[in-house]
Amino acid sequence: DDIKCAIAKLKGLGNGFGVITIGNVEMVKSVPMEFNRDHSTVLSHCQQSACATITQLERKTKWTKTRIEQTLNMMLNEGIAWIDTQSGSETIYWFPSLWQKST
Repeated sequence: DDIKCAIAKLKGLGNGFGVITIGNVEMVKSVPMEFNRDHSTVLSHCQQSACATITQLERKTKWTKTRIEQTLNMMLNEGIAWIDTQSGSETIYWFPSLWQKST
């Protein structure tokens, strides 16, 4: 609750901060972009692994490759996603905000 209260006070500085719900997890949004349904859907599909490829997202979402690429590019530009081109045959998109702490 303290975090939510602090974020509510920061909203006076612009729309960069907020609390969003992805699946069943609340996350702090600290980038000055509006999340749309496509961004939320991608994050929701990546909750378990914190990453995905375009092929995986095509299978999960049934979207066109162009729609997925546009969504991922916007997330890359805002720093929400990281790109990994060293993984082999296909680029992996990582979402650090979804990384889980190891025990």
